[in-house]
Amino acid sequence: MQRWYGWYLWLAWLLIACSGDDGAETLIGATCESAADCDIEGVCIVDGPGGMCSQRCADPGQAGACPLGSYCDRKPLTTDTDERAEMMLCLPACKSQDDCRDGYECTGVSGGPGKVCQPGS
Repeated sequence: MQRWYGWYLWLAWLLIACSGDDGAETLIGATCESAADCDIEGVCIVDGPGGMCSQRCADPGQAGACPLGSYCDRKPLTTDTDERAEMMLCLPACKSQDDCRDGYECTGVSGGPGKVCQPGS
């Protein structure tokens, strides 16, 4: 009995250690009114309905430039703190229009093979 109890304690420790908040979870694609609604490094894109959380990036279309489930892309966008301009931001990945919220379009990434949800035109 004690042997099994030790195994359960080890398994519980492993689950807690692996599920801790290490910054891997992001709010990219979540609704927002301002950057304060997003991650600590986040920005709020205000071009589309409900706003969209994002974060700045430097390598459009490159793997690993953004958190899992998003791609870095260069688009003309407006944030709650910046006027409309070409920006490099992480946008939520999509495979089809069904993956995007209403008012957002699934479009190709500049300089890469992926697709992202961006505010509709």
